[in-house]
Amino acid sequence: MNGPINIGCPRSEGFRVAKPRRRPAPRRPGMHLILRPGGAQPTRCQQAQHGYGPGQARRHRACSLACLHRVAKDVSGRPVVSRRASSPLSKKNSRFSGKRLDQPVSTVLEYPEADGRHRAVPADTGIGSLSFSQGVALMFSSRSSVPAVGLCLLAVFAPSVLGQPTTQTRTVDPESGRADHQTIAGALSFIGNSPTAKWTVLIYAGTYTEEVVLDDSKENIDLVGADRDAVIIQAPANKDAITIKGVGARNNSIRNLTILTNDSTADEGRGIVIKKEGTGDNLSNITIDGVAIKTQAHGSNGIDVQYLEDGLTIRNCRVETISTGSHALLLRASSGMDEIRNLQVFNSQFLARGGSSGGINNDSDAIRVDHPLLYGVIQDAYLQTDGLGLAINLESGADGTQYLGLEHITVRNFGAFPMLDLRGSTRTRLANSDLLDADSPYTCVYVGTDTHIQNTSIVVDRAAVDPPIAQYDSSAVYGSGASGLRIFNSCLQALQWGLRLDNNCTDVVVSNSEMISSHYGVFLECGDNIRFENCTIIGDSANGKLATSPPEYHGVFIDDKDSTPTCEPGSISFTGCTIRAASHEENLDARGVYVKASPASSDGPVVFKDCNISARVTVTDAQDADQARAFGVVADEADAVNLDGGSIASFDRDERESVQFDVYNNSGGGPAVKTSGVKFSRWKGPVSATLQPASMTQRLINVAAVSNTAILAATALTASEQTITTGITQPDAYRVLSVKGNQGGMTQNVILIGTNFANERITDVIALNGTTLASGVKPFKTVSKIILPAQSAPGQTVSIGNTAKLGLYFAVGAGADVLQQARKASAATSYTLEPIGSVDAMYATVDVGVTTPITAGDSFEIAYLASR
Repeated sequence: MNGPINIGCPRSEGFRVAKPRRRPAPRRPGMHLILRPGGAQPTRCQQAQHGYGPGQARRHRACSLACLHRVAKDVSGRPVVSRRASSPLSKKNSRFSGKRLDQPVSTVLEYPEADGRHRAVPADTGIGSLSFSQGVALMFSSRSSVPAVGLCLLAVFAPSVLGQPTTQTRTVDPESGRADHQTIAGALSFIGNSPTAKWTVLIYAGTYTEEVVLDDSKENIDLVGADRDAVIIQAPANKDAITIKGVGARNNSIRNLTILTNDSTADEGRGIVIKKEGTGDNLSNITIDGVAIKTQAHGSNGIDVQYLEDGLTIRNCRVETISTGSHALLLRASSGMDEIRNLQVFNSQFLARGGSSGGINNDSDAIRVDHPLLYGVIQDAYLQTDGLGLAINLESGADGTQYLGLEHITVRNFGAFPMLDLRGSTRTRLANSDLLDADSPYTCVYVGTDTHIQNTSIVVDRAAVDPPIAQYDSSAVYGSGASGLRIFNSCLQALQWGLRLDNNCTDVVVSNSEMISSHYGVFLECGDNIRFENCTIIGDSANGKLATSPPEYHGVFIDDKDSTPTCEPGSISFTGCTIRAASHEENLDARGVYVKASPASSDGPVVFKDCNISARVTVTDAQDADQARAFGVVADEADAVNLDGGSIASFDRDERESVQFDVYNNSGGGPAVKTSGVKFSRWKGPVSATLQPASMTQRLINVAAVSNTAILAATALTASEQTITTGITQPDAYRVLSVKGNQGGMTQNVILIGTNFANERITDVIALNGTTLASGVKPFKTVSKIILPAQSAPGQTVSIGNTAKLGLYFAVGAGADVLQQARKASAATSYTLEPIGSVDAMYATVDVGVTTPITAGDSFEIAYLASR
C-alpha cells in the first residue's frame, strides 16, 4: 500500500483497532463490506441494521470506499463529516506489534446495542484484504455527533476476534442467483424457528406476491427493504400482506418497504396484522419503520392490531385505505384483556379515504382505538379522512384510556364526521397541532375528562358549507359532562359553536385563546368552576350561516338544562376577555353576552371582570323589515350577571332601531345585571352596583317649561314619509320628549334620533295617540333627525315637545335609589327639597313635575345612588 485509506464511520469515544487472531475463524455468509486499495470495486454492497428512514437506504451492486460513508449515516441522513487522525502502526506502538504486518485482515462495522451486545458486519471471503507495513498510517472519517442507533466501532481484524453475538443476515432478490433467496418465505424458512440471535432479512428491489407470516416461532427477525419505493410486497388474493402473530415479546420489525393490497373480499387484504394467537402474554415489542401501506377493500385495515399489550412503535410510515369500513390504524382487543400499552407513533401519515356510503360499519377512521389505551404518543403525524370517518376515534370501547399525547398533529377532514373523538380518554394532551375540517357540519373535537389543548388551531372552513346547511351541530370543541378541560393559546373556530360545554362540565380553564363561530363563540349549559382568562370570544354571522331555524348571534351564551337530568349554571367567570357578537343577517339579533339562566344562589352570578363586550348589527331597515337588534349584555333572570371594570358597547347600523342597549334587563323584575367601574351608556334596567353604588348629585340648570312644540312646531304630514333635519330646537336639558297629533285616530310612529348624555346615538320610537300627548321613554341631549310618518288622512299634523321627565346620567338599581329631589325656582336663590317625583328605573328618569309643574327657569338637584 502506498497511501492512507479513509474509512467513514460515526464518531465514537471507543474507536479502536482490534487485534486479529493469529488464525481467523472461518467466515460465515452474510452482510459484507469490502475495501480494496486504490478504490477497486467489489461486487456488492449490502446495507442493513441501521434504522434508515424512508428512501435513505439504497441497494448497490458495487461500491468503493465511499460505501462506508453511506453505511455510517444515521436516520437523519446527514452527510458524514471528515475527521482525520493518524496513528503509525509500528512494532513499538501498534496493536499489531509482533505480528506479520502483511497478514491479510478484514473489515467489520460494529455498534453496541442497549443490552450490551454488539452487532458486527463481517467481510466477504476472498474478495479482498488489507496489508499493513511499518510506518503506514490508518486514516478514517467520522461524524461530528453520535447517531441515534448508537456508537459505531470500526475494527480491522480477523472476523472471529469479537466473540460477541452478531446480527445475521439473509438476502432476498426475486431474480435467481443474485441473493440468498428469491422469496421472503424462503429466507424465513432458512432461519428456522425461535432463533436466539437477531436475524435480518434484507429484501432487494422487486415485487413479492406472497403472504408473509412471522408466527410464534419467528421472533427476533427483522424484515428490511433496501429501498422503500422499490421493494413491494403484494398480498395474494384473499390474504393479508404481513402477519405477526403469537404471544409474548417478539422483537420484530418491518422497515423500509411498500405493502399493497387490492382484495375485493371484505375484511381481507389487510396491510399488516398484529394479533395474539395462543396462550400466554400478549404481543409486545414490535416496530414498523419507513413502511408505505395502501389497501383497497372493505374492512382492509392498513395496520390491524389485535391484543397488543406493550411496545408498538410506528415511525416514518404512510398508511392509506381507500374503501369503506377500513381504518388506516386499528387497535382492538377483547373486553377481558388488559389495556393496550405503550403505543408510539412518530412522523407518519394515516389517510382514510372511505368514500361517502353510509350504513353500519362503513365509517373509515385514520386511527381508531377500540380498547382502553394505557399510554399512547402520536407526534409529527398527518391524518386525513375523506369519507365517513374520524381522524382519531376513541369510541366507547376505548373508555378508560389513561393517557394519549398528541403533538404536532396535522388533520384534514374532507368527510362528514368529526375529526377527533377523545371521549373515551381520561387524560389527553393535544399540543402544537393544526386541525382543519373542510367539509363536515359537525363537531371537530369531542373532549373527555382531563383533556388539555395547547397551541393548537381547530377550524371548520365555513366556505366549505356554502350554501347554508340545514343542520347546525358544528363545534370546534365539544365537552359533555367533561371535567378538567384546559385550553391554552389556541384557536377554536366553527359554524355553530366555538366552544360548547354542556351536561355540567366542571373545573374548566380557558386562557389566551380564541373561540370564534357564527352563532355562539362560547356556549355553556350548566357547569361549575369554569374560568376564561384573556380570551377573544366572537359570534359573528360572517363566519357562516345556517339555513334552518338559526339562532341569534352570541359571543357568550349561558343556559340551564330543563330536560332530565336538570342542572343550572354554577361558578363561571370571564377575566380580561374581549367578547363580541355581530349580525349581518335579517331578523337575527346580536348579543355580546346572553345569560338566559342565572347560576344557583350559592354560586353567585356570572362574573365578567375587565372585559370589553360589544354587539353590532350591520343591516339597515330596508334590508331588515323585522329589525335585528344589538345588545351588549342581556340577562333573563335577576342577579344573573356581575360586571367589574371594562366596557360594554352596542351598535346598530339602522338608525331607526330603538331596541339597542349596552345593558338589557329582560327579567321583568329586579336588577339582573350589576356593574362597578364599567363604561356603558345605553341601558334598559334596572341596573344595580356590584359593590357599593356611587353617591351622585346631578344638577339641571334653567329647565324650560313643558311644551308640546318645544322641539318641532306642528308640521303637516304628506302622502309619504318625511325626514326632518332642519328647524329643530334642541332640548334645553337632558329630558324625555313627546309627540302629539291634531286628529283623533292617529296611530302612526314618529322616530326621534339624537344622542344621550354620553354623546352616543339613541333612537326613540313614539306612537301617536290621536290628539293626546304621547311621551317617550329615553332622555335626549340632542336631536339630529325626526322621521315623520305618512298621513293616514288629509290635514294631519305632528308636533314634537318635551316632558317633565328628566334623565339621570347613570343607571339606578331601583326607584328607591333616588334619594332626594330639590328645586330652585326661577326667582329663588337656593334649592328647596320637595317630594321625589315618579322614578322610572328602567331608563333612569325622574318626573319632577308630578307635584309641581316646571316653571321656566327652574333648576333641579337630584341625589341618587348610581351604578357606573
